[in-house]
Amino acid sequence: MERTVRILISLIFIYFCSAEQQIVIIGSGLAGLSAAIEAAQAGAQVTVVEKETKLGGNSLRASSGMNAVNTPPQSQAHIQDSQGYFINDTLKSGQGLSNKKLVETLAEQSPEAWKFLTKHGVDLSVLSQTGGHSMARTHRAQEKEIAIAIGTDIIKSLLHTANQYTNITILTQTRVTKLVTDIHGVIAGVECLTQTGKIILHAQAVILATGGFCGHVMAGSLLEHYRPDLVHLSTTNGTCASGDGIELAQAIGARLVDMDKVQIHPTGFVDPKDPLKKQKFLAPESLRASGGILVNHEGKRFVNELDTRDKVTAAILNFCSPYQGAGPMTAYMLLNEAGAQLFQKRMLGFYVKLGLIQRFDNTQMLAKHMGVEPATLESTLASYTRSAINGRDEFGKTTFPITFDTHEPLYGMLITPCLHYCMGGVVFDEQARVIGSNGPIKNLYAAGEVTGGLHGANRLAGNSLLECVVFGRIAGQNASKSFLN
Repeated sequence: MERTVRILISLIFIYFCSAEQQIVIIGSGLAGLSAAIEAAQAGAQVTVVEKETKLGGNSLRASSGMNAVNTPPQSQAHIQDSQGYFINDTLKSGQGLSNKKLVETLAEQSPEAWKFLTKHGVDLSVLSQTGGHSMARTHRAQEKEIAIAIGTDIIKSLLHTANQYTNITILTQTRVTKLVTDIHGVIAGVECLTQTGKIILHAQAVILATGGFCGHVMAGSLLEHYRPDLVHLSTTNGTCASGDGIELAQAIGARLVDMDKVQIHPTGFVDPKDPLKKQKFLAPESLRASGGILVNHEGKRFVNELDTRDKVTAAILNFCSPYQGAGPMTAYMLLNEAGAQLFQKRMLGFYVKLGLIQRFDNTQMLAKHMGVEPATLESTLASYTRSAINGRDEFGKTTFPITFDTHEPLYGMLITPCLHYCMGGVVFDEQARVIGSNGPIKNLYAAGEVTGGLHGANRLAGNSLLECVVFGRIAGQNASKSFLN
């Protein structure tokens, strides 16, 4: 009841406020909530506008964790990481297209991002080394009684914090249809469509936190426009990822960059009950970070599972087979009990209950299920174990979280590459300002997947949650300066 009264009071304030009296944040995912909390702490009146009924956006789906360097978990694990190593890994993954200043800001602010989330009740004490990283720096939570994705955990915690602020109002089922500017091109507010009609929210500053566009694959979508060759793929995104913020910003002169750089995640679960379904559960990067290996339909490995996502995807497309001869390209991911413990058994059990992962008593039973010769699969597992002992395999892999015993129980899952993330978006700078043809668009900020230029040609696992916190906080801080000046 108290929260309802506060919202009604805030709504009255919103409708009658002048341009100097609030910040509008479009999107309620991790970037939006990070920005809202920072701005509210600075004393700004904040309105978060969300088009969906449910809060959290695609951030709810994040499953592998958040990168950070020089954190207490790394120190306790005696991991000698550094900002320099992190920057080099990210730039290497970006293949020369990443804006170095943005990457440096990401790395430099990563310890503070870790502190920010832990301060607000998020457990980020478990470390793993995910694909493309030279060190274990991807943080997630300890195993819980009830399996919960790290993204859901983060959103739940930040929403709890946001609800404590009387100067944060969250509007759901409210779609922003236009960014409003004054005669000088300065941001003055947003035009919205609500369930009861159109409204205009005046604002001193606006923050775009609307995500990417990998959730829309239909005719007329941004994906069809920039990457028509990919629209046939399934997606790990919700339909909320439609590129709204990119189109809103472009309409007032914002520059776009790398719009053709769309990440295909190598491992989306193929549901045996509905193998051709367009929207798929992500098989988390942390499965491979916990020792999961990939084999083709001959039962043979073909790639370093901890290479960057683009390289693992390319290997699947080159060395694997289409589902039942006509469906999407698929491979099998295998894990044993030791890997299941590293991944967390309750989380693994969640996917088992969904029918996306199956447990087999031994290698022979798994081979029968896959339709391969047991001797071939046994040879593959034995060869992997020898490589683990030697510290390197023929694919260049040097990190081996587990070894396999050919007589032990195994978990098997069928996976396929899926649309996952947009590296491209609106051009922004290290101050989170949106850039137009003549420089920063005054009082317009952006954070998260709506932006482009940070990841270049390929994003590393764990950098998405980090960019949301780092640049969401920066956007909230700088927007509040506009509010308070």
